[in-house]
Amino acid sequence: MDILPIGDHALSVQFENVISPSVNRKVHRLYEALKKEKPTGVSECVPGYRALTVYYDPLQIQYERLYKLIYHVFGHMDEASEGAMKTYYLPVCYDVSFGQDIERLASEKELSVEEVVELHSSVSYFIYMLGFTPGFPYLGGLDERLHTPRLETPRAKVEAGSVGIADAQTGVYSIDSPGGWNIIGKTPVPLFNAANDEPALLPAGHLLRFEPVGYREYAEIEKSVDRGEYSIRVEEEEEA
Repeated sequence: MDILPIGDHALSVQFENVISPSVNRKVHRLYEALKKEKPTGVSECVPGYRALTVYYDPLQIQYERLYKLIYHVFGHMDEASEGAMKTYYLPVCYDVSFGQDIERLASEKELSVEEVVELHSSVSYFIYMLGFTPGFPYLGGLDERLHTPRLETPRAKVEAGSVGIADAQTGVYSIDSPGGWNIIGKTPVPLFNAANDEPALLPAGHLLRFEPVGYREYAEIEKSVDRGEYSIRVEEEEEA
């Protein structure tokens, strides 16, 4: 673990320079441990793939003191601070009316659309971090047969809920925004709501599975969401 300053209001706690669930879990264990510790002067902690950015007020806590505190917390934390791993199940309609790039992607990969859906929805994805837009999950574990470069020309608007692929990653657009990912489907479930106590639906450090639904079921779920009656399925992983 290395700690490096970022200006005079933040520092970066960096772990091994690889993208892997084991390294990312260290980031989230430290994140949870610091939240529990509640150091004076620390305003926010932001977990990434292999680093935790800690924002602080230098008038309340000096860099050297925070540096030592983080090392102390890291040295005394254990796997229990991470909490139980959960799997979130997100319904997705892969109909071409939502997945405007799915037929082209299937053709380029010499697959059928059904095979693309099967490959994409048969994996438990690790949620490494949230970013780009509020609540946007960066997911690891995409089948190599679906790795696809970003669009040469990004779209001016991608609708919230759109499920996309970019290079070796897949993700879900949390709000309407520009974007260059290949869109293969859409979920009717909002991933971000600023009015909620927890605005982001999907927490980093857990797992996500996509559940294929037809167009009619998509519409039914969308109505249920609008009525405030829908919740996605969440299962806690059993310990080995």
